[in-house]
Amino acid sequence: MITACRRCTATASGKTFDAVVVGIGVDLNLELARDAGLTVDRGIVVNAQGRSNDPAIFAAGDVAQHHQYGLCIQSWAFAQNQAIATAKAMLDPQASGYDEAPWLWSDQYDRNVQILGIPQAGSRTIVRDEPQGAIYFSLNADGRLTQLVAFNNARIVKLAKRWMAAEGISLTSRSLTRLSR
Repeated sequence: MITACRRCTATASGKTFDAVVVGIGVDLNLELARDAGLTVDRGIVVNAQGRSNDPAIFAAGDVAQHHQYGLCIQSWAFAQNQAIATAKAMLDPQASGYDEAPWLWSDQYDRNVQILGIPQAGSRTIVRDEPQGAIYFSLNADGRLTQLVAFNNARIVKLAKRWMAAEGISLTSRSLTRLSR
Protein backbone atom coordinates (compact mmCIF):
# COMPACT_ATOMS: atom_id res chain seq x y z
CA MET A 1 0.00 0.00 0.00
CA ILE A 2 1.30 3.45 -0.90
CA THR A 3 0.18 6.68 0.71
CA ALA A 4 1.00 10.14 -0.52
CA CYS A 5 2.96 12.56 1.65
CA ARG A 6 3.58 16.20 1.04
CA ARG A 7 7.09 15.78 -0.37
CA CYS A 8 7.56 12.06 -0.40
CA THR A 9 5.74 8.80 -0.73
CA ALA A 10 5.72 6.29 2.11
CA THR A 11 4.92 2.59 1.93
CA ALA A 12 3.24 0.55 4.63
CA SER A 13 6.70 -0.81 5.53
CA GLY A 14 7.93 2.72 6.25
CA LYS A 15 10.17 3.20 3.20
CA THR A 16 10.02 6.67 1.66
CA PHE A 17 10.63 7.79 -1.89
CA ASP A 18 10.80 11.15 -3.63
CA ALA A 19 8.52 9.91 -6.40
CA VAL A 20 6.60 6.84 -7.45
CA VAL A 21 5.55 6.06 -11.00
CA VAL A 22 2.33 4.07 -11.16
CA GLY A 23 1.46 2.28 -14.39
CA ILE A 24 -2.20 1.35 -14.52
CA GLY A 25 -3.34 -1.15 -17.08
CA VAL A 26 -6.55 -2.84 -17.98
CA ASP A 27 -7.28 -6.53 -17.58
CA LEU A 28 -10.46 -7.29 -19.45
CA ASN A 29 -12.89 -9.67 -17.75
CA LEU A 30 -13.88 -11.90 -20.65
CA GLU A 31 -14.97 -15.00 -18.72
CA LEU A 32 -18.69 -14.47 -19.32
CA ALA A 33 -18.08 -14.01 -23.06
CA ARG A 34 -16.02 -17.22 -23.21
CA ASP A 35 -18.63 -19.11 -21.17
CA ALA A 36 -21.30 -17.89 -23.62
CA GLY A 37 -19.32 -19.39 -26.50
CA LEU A 38 -18.28 -16.07 -28.02
CA THR A 39 -15.08 -15.79 -30.02
CA VAL A 40 -12.53 -14.06 -27.81
CA ASP A 41 -9.03 -12.97 -28.81
CA ARG A 42 -7.67 -9.78 -27.24
CA GLY A 43 -11.30 -8.92 -26.51
CA ILE A 44 -14.70 -10.01 -27.78
CA VAL A 45 -14.33 -10.35 -31.54
CA VAL A 46 -16.99 -8.25 -33.29
CA ASN A 47 -17.71 -6.93 -36.76
CA ALA A 48 -18.10 -3.24 -37.63
CA GLN A 49 -21.63 -3.31 -36.19
CA GLY A 50 -20.48 -4.72 -32.84
CA ARG A 51 -22.05 -8.12 -33.59
CA SER A 52 -20.24 -11.16 -32.15
CA ASN A 53 -20.11 -14.65 -33.66
CA ASP A 54 -23.52 -15.19 -32.02
CA PRO A 55 -25.85 -13.00 -34.12
CA ALA A 56 -27.98 -12.22 -31.05
CA ILE A 57 -25.06 -10.92 -28.95
CA PHE A 58 -23.34 -7.58 -29.42
CA ALA A 59 -20.35 -6.06 -27.62
CA ALA A 60 -19.22 -2.44 -27.41
CA GLY A 61 -16.62 -0.36 -25.63
CA ASP A 62 -13.47 -1.52 -23.88
CA VAL A 63 -14.19 -5.27 -24.23
CA ALA A 64 -14.94 -5.13 -27.97
CA GLN A 65 -11.97 -5.89 -30.19
CA HIS A 66 -11.79 -3.35 -33.04
CA HIS A 67 -12.77 -5.27 -36.18
CA GLN A 68 -10.13 -3.63 -38.35
CA TYR A 69 -7.15 -3.31 -35.99
CA GLY A 70 -7.54 -6.43 -33.83
CA LEU A 71 -7.07 -4.41 -30.64
CA CYS A 72 -9.28 -3.29 -27.80
CA ILE A 73 -9.23 0.50 -27.92
CA GLN A 74 -9.61 1.88 -24.40
CA SER A 75 -10.55 5.49 -24.99
CA TRP A 76 -13.77 7.29 -24.20
CA ALA A 77 -14.22 8.36 -27.84
CA PHE A 78 -14.10 4.76 -29.09
CA ALA A 79 -16.32 3.47 -26.27
CA GLN A 80 -18.93 6.16 -26.94
CA ASN A 81 -18.94 6.18 -30.75
CA GLN A 82 -18.64 2.43 -31.24
CA ALA A 83 -21.47 1.91 -28.73
CA ILE A 84 -23.69 4.32 -30.69
CA ALA A 85 -23.03 2.41 -33.93
CA THR A 86 -23.66 -0.91 -32.13
CA ALA A 87 -26.96 0.32 -30.67
CA LYS A 88 -28.08 1.41 -34.16
CA ALA A 89 -27.16 -2.03 -35.52
CA MET A 90 -29.20 -3.71 -32.78
CA LEU A 91 -32.23 -1.76 -34.00
CA ASP A 92 -31.48 -1.97 -37.72
CA PRO A 93 -29.43 -4.82 -39.22
CA GLN A 94 -28.68 -2.59 -42.24
CA ALA A 95 -27.16 0.21 -40.12
CA SER A 96 -23.64 1.24 -41.05
CA GLY A 97 -20.87 0.00 -38.79
CA TYR A 98 -18.21 1.88 -36.87
CA ASP A 99 -15.19 2.58 -39.06
CA GLU A 100 -13.56 5.67 -37.56
CA ALA A 101 -9.84 5.65 -36.86
CA PRO A 102 -9.06 5.26 -33.15
CA TRP A 103 -8.46 8.64 -31.51
CA LEU A 104 -7.32 9.58 -28.05
CA TRP A 105 -5.87 12.61 -26.36
CA SER A 106 -4.29 13.62 -23.10
CA ASP A 107 -3.34 16.92 -21.52
CA GLN A 108 0.14 16.69 -20.00
CA TYR A 109 1.03 19.95 -18.28
CA ASP A 110 1.08 22.57 -21.06
CA ARG A 111 0.92 19.96 -23.85
CA ASN A 112 -2.17 18.54 -25.49
CA VAL A 113 -1.18 15.22 -27.08
CA GLN A 114 -3.52 13.73 -29.68
CA ILE A 115 -3.06 10.35 -31.34
CA LEU A 116 -5.12 9.29 -34.33
CA GLY A 117 -4.88 5.82 -35.86
CA ILE A 118 -2.70 2.83 -35.09
CA PRO A 119 0.91 2.41 -36.23
CA GLN A 120 1.38 -0.23 -38.92
CA ALA A 121 4.44 -2.28 -39.79
CA GLY A 122 6.33 -0.84 -42.72
CA SER A 123 4.96 2.68 -42.29
CA ARG A 124 7.33 5.58 -42.73
CA THR A 125 7.19 8.51 -40.37
CA ILE A 126 7.46 12.13 -41.44
CA VAL A 127 8.12 14.68 -38.72
CA ARG A 128 7.00 18.25 -39.15
CA ASP A 129 8.35 20.68 -36.56
CA GLU A 130 5.92 23.38 -35.52
CA PRO A 131 6.36 26.17 -32.96
CA GLN A 132 3.71 24.59 -30.71
CA GLY A 133 5.13 21.06 -31.04
CA ALA A 134 6.06 18.41 -33.57
CA ILE A 135 3.59 16.50 -35.73
CA TYR A 136 4.35 12.88 -36.60
CA PHE A 137 2.69 11.50 -39.75
CA SER A 138 2.90 7.74 -40.45
CA LEU A 139 2.22 6.78 -44.06
CA ASN A 140 1.88 3.30 -45.54
CA ALA A 141 3.48 2.30 -48.87
CA ASP A 142 0.52 3.81 -50.77
CA GLY A 143 0.89 7.17 -49.03
CA ARG A 144 -2.23 6.65 -46.89
CA LEU A 145 -2.09 8.20 -43.44
CA THR A 146 -2.16 5.38 -40.87
CA GLN A 147 -1.31 7.33 -37.73
CA LEU A 148 -0.82 10.90 -36.60
CA VAL A 149 0.63 12.17 -33.33
CA ALA A 150 0.28 15.90 -32.75
CA PHE A 151 1.13 18.25 -29.92
CA ASN A 152 -1.04 21.32 -29.31
CA ASN A 153 -2.53 21.16 -32.80
CA ALA A 154 -6.23 20.23 -32.84
CA ARG A 155 -6.57 21.69 -36.35
CA ILE A 156 -4.25 19.13 -37.96
CA VAL A 157 -5.99 16.27 -36.11
CA LYS A 158 -9.35 17.37 -37.51
CA LEU A 159 -7.86 17.48 -41.00
CA ALA A 160 -6.17 14.08 -40.55
CA LYS A 161 -9.51 12.52 -39.54
CA ARG A 162 -10.90 13.60 -42.93
CA TRP A 163 -7.83 12.24 -44.75
CA MET A 164 -8.17 8.86 -43.04
CA ALA A 165 -11.90 8.62 -43.78
CA ALA A 166 -11.55 9.63 -47.45
CA GLU A 167 -10.86 7.10 -50.18
CA GLY A 168 -7.81 7.46 -52.40
CA ILE A 169 -5.99 10.25 -50.58
CA SER A 170 -2.25 9.76 -50.96
CA LEU A 171 0.14 12.02 -49.07
CA THR A 172 3.80 12.77 -49.65
CA SER A 173 6.57 14.36 -47.60
CA ARG A 174 6.30 17.36 -49.87
CA SER A 175 2.53 17.78 -49.47
CA LEU A 176 2.81 17.51 -45.69
CA THR A 177 5.57 20.12 -45.44
CA ARG A 178 3.59 22.50 -47.67
CA LEU A 179 0.50 22.53 -45.45
CA SER A 180 -0.32 26.09 -44.48
CA ARG A 181 1.15 26.85 -41.11
